[in-house]
Amino acid sequence: MVEADYFRREPTVGDEPCTYADQDAATTANLTVEWQHGIGDVVSALTATGLHLKFLHEHDFSLFPSSPPSTSGTRATASRPTGPGSR
Repeated sequence: MVEADYFRREPTVGDEPCTYADQDAATTANLTVEWQHGIGDVVSALTATGLHLKFLHEHDFSLFPSSPPSTSGTRATASRPTGPGSR
């Protein structure tokens, strides 16, 4: 299930009293402003400055868990769930 537009250009503003590293941590400076940058934007910006790419690989795992919870992998990675009912 996709919850946000991948090509969204407007910033996402948040004000959550916690941190991704510790959901129970008491924090005070909580205002965040985030922009989404698609892989095409990033690669195009880099190649426009003269970077030459020989290849670009994408992987179906992350070093960080996602929402909904991902499955644990090896080498401290998290993978998308597979099978019936997975995205």
